Amino acid sequence: MKILLKAKSWQLFIGVFGTQLIYQIITIFMIRQNPSLIDGFIMYKPFVVSISALIFFMWIWQIAITVNNMNKEDNQGIVFFKSAFIFVIAYLLIMVISQMWLMDYNRIFLIPHIISLILLIYCLLFVSKVLKKSELGRKVGVGDYLGDFLLILMFPIGIWIIQPRINSLIINNEK
Repeated sequence: MKILLKAKSWQLFIGVFGTQLIYQIITIFMIRQNPSLIDGFIMYKPFVVSISALIFFMWIWQIAITVNNMNKEDNQGIVFFKSAFIFVIAYLLIMVISQMWLMDYNRIFLIPHIISLILLIYCLLFVSKVLKKSELGRKVGVGDYLGDFLLILMFPIGIWIIQPRINSLIINNEK
């Protein structure tokens, strides 16, 4: 289950952004040949984004669970993390499905959207904290893991810095 944690930075980057890039290239070439195909490509865009998001969220989940299990003496917050994470994923699935059917969801989903955003920020903060705690081997404050949070939040850039650290944590833990 640690496949994404053992992956190299470039492999994870291609998994998340490669799918969208290939889809965009195909879309551009196909629409140039036949502009009437644009509606079909727009309709399938949520599926492509969902694949990328699935890889990203699986990576976040694996970091939280695996690295948290390395801290056997301190498993604080993992139950709330799991609950928050499942809520965020369920909400995103509902949003993708409603977007596929072109439902007007502006007012209906406003409160769940705000709750989901807050819970997503909590999940990313939790992952940052667990990662930094495992690296330093002590309790950490917000100042210790805020940089990691920002790197995870800016995924395209942060993956190149975070993933090698995760790789070394996994390798050191297996020894």
